[in-house]
Amino acid sequence: MNEWIGKGKEYLAQKDYHKSIDAFSKAIEEGENTPEVHLSRGIAYFMISDYEKAKADFDQAIELNPDYFRAYYNRGLVFYSLKEYWRAISDFNKAVKLNPKYTAAYLARAKVYMALGKEEKVDENLKMVIRLGEARFQTSWNVYDSRTIEEKVQEIKESLKKD
Repeated sequence: MNEWIGKGKEYLAQKDYHKSIDAFSKAIEEGENTPEVHLSRGIAYFMISDYEKAKADFDQAIELNPDYFRAYYNRGLVFYSLKEYWRAISDFNKAVKLNPKYTAAYLARAKVYMALGKEEKVDENLKMVIRLGEARFQTSWNVYDSRTIEEKVQEIKESLKKD
């Protein structure tokens, strides 16, 4: 791995986004023009609210790998932040199509539908989040959780409204 990629990831984890951007940019300059590097730099740009540059990196990641569901998801977050809700939904749809078990995309799509006042779509997406979560985490706390799926959906909706 290129040393700049390692530094970029380290800075990103430390939330030092400007240094992370610089490191990933140097990696790209040195020939590491990969979807993963563009995704990582795009995330750093997103975290400092430079949505135009974040989108450009996510676009580049998608161009390099059209099946990169994380790039569609992250570009969807950019569109959500810009209140371009239908474009966000389109990207979250693509992320889910590429990876039907990607709960983050269902949750993000639920937030968009909540912003649009589409309660039925919010519930539909949150139910998928719950079902996928329960399928992944068959632990004792799930066995004893007697709440209905509707009660769980309501709980998640309340927490989303606080965001």
